[in-house]
Amino acid sequence: MRFAGSTLAMFFFLCSTVVADENEELSKATKKTSALESYSFTMYIEIEGSPMPMDPFEFEGKNQGDLLYLSGDLMGQDFEMFKKGDSVVGLNPDGEWEIAPEENGMGGEVSAGMMKAPHEELDKIEGKLEKVTKADEKQDVNGKACDVFSGTLNTDTAKDMLGNNQLAMMDADISGIAKLWVNEDGLIVKIKMDIDIAMDFQGNEMEMTIVRTTTLSKLGKTKIEIPEEVQEILDEEGDNSEPSERKKGDQKKDDEDY
Repeated sequence: MRFAGSTLAMFFFLCSTVVADENEELSKATKKTSALESYSFTMYIEIEGSPMPMDPFEFEGKNQGDLLYLSGDLMGQDFEMFKKGDSVVGLNPDGEWEIAPEENGMGGEVSAGMMKAPHEELDKIEGKLEKVTKADEKQDVNGKACDVFSGTLNTDTAKDMLGNNQLAMMDADISGIAKLWVNEDGLIVKIKMDIDIAMDFQGNEMEMTIVRTTTLSKLGKTKIEIPEEVQEILDEEGDNSEPSERKKGDQKKDDEDY
């Protein structure tokens, strides 16, 4: 019995060590990816179980330092947006650049609230994934074999990942699953979030899942060209705003280096 007890204790010790190693490996990959100077990405969003039929959304984006560019089609509406710090400039239906609305509502309008870079999502889940596991087999992303990590999101983290304040504030049961692909350089090159939502909708029980898949490419090799009109608006807005948290962090690092 004493031998059996010692064997069981050793088994649990080894399991906890493996989990700790996987959490640490994923945490390092998250921080390394967030620190990239630039990257390009595509984002594909599907909504399963919605009471209203909705086609998938597909966006393309670039991130370079403190600058983010996003374009795509949202419910039949083409859009282009630039974000620098806390300032967001979008192309309106008349083809003119202007400051984008602050919040994204439920009607599908384009707004500043949807301007989130992939590294911002990674910062939100860093160290918060539960039950992290690493698949035995690698999977291909961008022509390279990658380790695949999976973990669960608790209610608070899942709500934070929704990117829609109105939906997150509803009386709903929200949870999620995250899947991340890490390449041989220790960089995350693909992120898949499944956010499950169960709620009462007009007296009926409704369950739906928002599936968001983001693939990163051109790591450290992406350049963003800003139209002159956009730059003028960003410069004007920048004079009246605080630097973003990422910029503050970069400045702090520079200060430490000196």
